[in-house]
Amino acid sequence: MSRRVVRALVCFFASVESAKAKVLWRMGNSGGDRSSDKALEDGKAMYTYAEVHKFPDGVAAEKLDEADLEVTAHSEPSMKKAVESILAAKDALPVFKALLSDIKSLQKQKPSQKLDLDEVAEKVQAASDKLTESKIDLFLCSVQQKVTEAKDPDLDNSNAHFKWILVVDRDVAPDFKALHTYMPVVTPKATGKDKNCVVM
Repeated sequence: MSRRVVRALVCFFASVESAKAKVLWRMGNSGGDRSSDKALEDGKAMYTYAEVHKFPDGVAAEKLDEADLEVTAHSEPSMKKAVESILAAKDALPVFKALLSDIKSLQKQKPSQKLDLDEVAEKVQAASDKLTESKIDLFLCSVQQKVTEAKDPDLDNSNAHFKWILVVDRDVAPDFKALHTYMPVVTPKATGKDKNCVVM
């Protein structure tokens, strides 16, 4: 199996993770509990292959999926119900919609490629800074997990990548600690003393 086919399969597994989340959640975790499915749909929970993160009041997640971003590239940004509810209560929807539009434009520049998380993190941080007075924190979260369902040996080392923006209302959830936050790689800038140095 060629590397191109392997990559296509990995992308396929990652793009269908939300549908799998509903099926796996019903089969293994919730016993068909519709409230658990609704939590995933509304942004009150986030599914990754290894776990389902459930969020308390005042916390919600907006999933970032390259396939969804490409399909909806020319439309108004939509968001999960719980995310919209938190932001609307603080008049913060315009900032978050602008953030989603910026992320969509990043994806439009590089169609069929993964989002550059450093670029997305920069946009999320800028939006979060604008929402400081509203006591809303935004976090870019990212998890990479090995694909375990595949029987093909070429997929043994393949990973699925899950990305989401976590919205936290500090008035409602003051002590909430975000897990899996993505920190961009910061390259130190050369100063006058060390600009001729080479790291090997």
